Amino acid sequence: MIWRSNASGSQVHGQFGAAGNAPWPAQAGFVKYQLIDMPALDQVYLKLRYSKYSAATVPILVYLDEEPTPRAVLDLVDQGDWDNFAWTAQISLRKIASGIHSIKFFTAGQQYGAADLDTFILSAATP
Repeated sequence: MIWRSNASGSQVHGQFGAAGNAPWPAQAGFVKYQLIDMPALDQVYLKLRYSKYSAATVPILVYLDEEPTPRAVLDLVDQGDWDNFAWTAQISLRKIASGIHSIKFFTAGQQYGAADLDTFILSAATP
């Protein structure tokens, strides 16, 4: 966790996708959120709030539980500053069974980081 003044809780998972010191070389990694209680849904959507101040050279893969295939692939946009945050559009994660789930954001890594991950929302319907 690192401090970002414009983050929702003043901290983010960052430099997600880079080693923790200069010159910030690429480093594969993931952030996993567990114990998410969800009802059965025909369609679940993800919105992610992030910052990014580097060219997009690798995607972020979104996995549900321990599935071997990602549910989504995110190509995030450079925001021009690590303290500028943006929301993705809603992304379909498809059908989900009732129960306790986990969501994992994975990156192969890129120099300076793939993104700073702030917060996300899972919902059952588009707005």
